[in-house]
Amino acid sequence: MKIGNIYIISGPSGVGKGTIIAELLRLSQDIELSVSATTRKKRNGEEDKKNYFFLSESDFSDHIEKNNFLEWCDVHQHRYGTLKNEVEKRNEAGIDVILEIDTKGAFKVKKQKPDAIMIFIMPPSLEELRKRLENRGSEKREIIEKRLNQAEIEIEDSKDYDFIIENNIISETKEALESIIKDKSQATGDNHVN
Repeated sequence: MKIGNIYIISGPSGVGKGTIIAELLRLSQDIELSVSATTRKKRNGEEDKKNYFFLSESDFSDHIEKNNFLEWCDVHQHRYGTLKNEVEKRNEAGIDVILEIDTKGAFKVKKQKPDAIMIFIMPPSLEELRKRLENRGSEKREIIEKRLNQAEIEIEDSKDYDFIIENNIISETKEALESIIKDKSQATGDNHVN
């Protein structure tokens, strides 16, 4: 029986990862987005095990002690992590799993799962990324600057990824991502997809 693959998708905030992944999930039955665990409180309309696994601080700490996470991190006074058994359960059922995580988390997963395929979604330029973040109209200037500084670090980290896809036109980016997933045997070495 086919064992599913792990696809790690990273990229700076505002690059369009969410849109591309949502489109990919809509078109394929054999791939699922990993649901993260978090210690933050549930927001209106969110469901446990669907949006997140909502855990108490002590439950989250328990999982850390038992080495149950592929990766975890602290973000804005809350903790987030990828539960190992949730990913493995899907892979064993032949389902490919997408992890939408930052570069730090990606390298932690790759250490535990060397066969994971790392794909970085690259903005056409930092200037274009700035425009996209400003056009959202939802963030203050200092937050945008912080995101752009973080983007520079992540772009530097991307040189160690299996694939880099420049997101200029969403439909083309989605096609490039689909072709990588269809032919995962190509997932070695330095590959840059435009």
